[in-house]
Amino acid sequence: MLLGAASPDDSYSLERSRRAHAISRQVMSPYCPGRTLADCPSPDAGALRQEIRELVSSGRDESAILSALRERYGDAVVGVPEGIWATALPVIVLLLGGVVLFWVLRRQVRRN
Repeated sequence: MLLGAASPDDSYSLERSRRAHAISRQVMSPYCPGRTLADCPSPDAGALRQEIRELVSSGRDESAILSALRERYGDAVVGVPEGIWATALPVIVLLLGGVVLFWVLRRQVRRN
């Protein structure tokens, strides 16, 4: 084998590692409040990241892993909003804030 050449097993392992890391970025750490599992330096978080890698290697899909984590740690562990309103509400609030800001600035310019 040539130096630097990746075997099919290496690329498969790299793909599993990327999937596990992507899941760790979506999950809030139960050990470091306000941080994702990928960003938490706690040894317990490291053990949970390893568990996620093992679950990915065993063939479990992302939704099954997230469901298992939700059952163990509660709904707060899932950092990605679910449902249409969880995604749309921040956008609506941002748009309304922009409209209000535009209206206030327009009134200020007219007064001057």
